[in-house]
Amino acid sequence: MCRAPFSANMVNAASPSTTSYDVPAATLSFITPSSNFNRRYVAPNEEINTGVYEDKTVVIRDARPEQGKLTLEKNRFKLID
Repeated sequence: MCRAPFSANMVNAASPSTTSYDVPAATLSFITPSSNFNRRYVAPNEEINTGVYEDKTVVIRDARPEQGKLTLEKNRFKLID
């Protein structure tokens, strides 16, 4: 496993083996539940979004060691080789 140095955009998290390591964190924009319609209009030099978004900080971690536990029905995604 390659480890990046700890910085402001990284957090400390416990791995499945209960050891602690530094993992990157990122801010992603998620559409809010109150957005009834989400449309995105794009034109040269302009774009309009009708949805309402909120930023959330998420931890990015290698999920390959947990691949067998991740299912499309439970997690809404599945890792494949």
